[in-house]
Amino acid sequence: MAARGKLSDKIYPWGDTIDGSFANYNGSGDNYEIGSLPLKTPISHYNGSQTPTGGNRANAYGLYDVVGNVSEWVFDFYDVGWYRDEGAALTDPRGPDAVTYRVIRGGSWGSTTSLLGVANRDFGKPSSKSYSGFRCVRSK
Repeated sequence: MAARGKLSDKIYPWGDTIDGSFANYNGSGDNYEIGSLPLKTPISHYNGSQTPTGGNRANAYGLYDVVGNVSEWVFDFYDVGWYRDEGAALTDPRGPDAVTYRVIRGGSWGSTTSLLGVANRDFGKPSSKSYSGFRCVRSK
């Protein structure tokens, strides 16, 4: 929900298209990209001053970098068949009670654009400082 930024049925937080002025990913061509893979960009880099030039890429909630840069390790536990389970919650599904892995979303600086969509769901443990991180949130 946070990554979608009030948009539904869109691939990315801002719509259905992406290029290097939207997010940091493998092949984005931003000014932090060196060699075959880009480096992480500073937080809020996509505020309109990025290279290649682009507009302010904050989503409707004012969040930057919810896709690309680093994958986000989220609260939900991962189960490959969770969304197919008839008993699964449709609103704020948290996954099973406890398993080995947590859900990872958003793709990282080493990801292709196909892994950056807000609906893309992977799994893992926070083991690589280069590829994954987490976002702290609080309710109003």
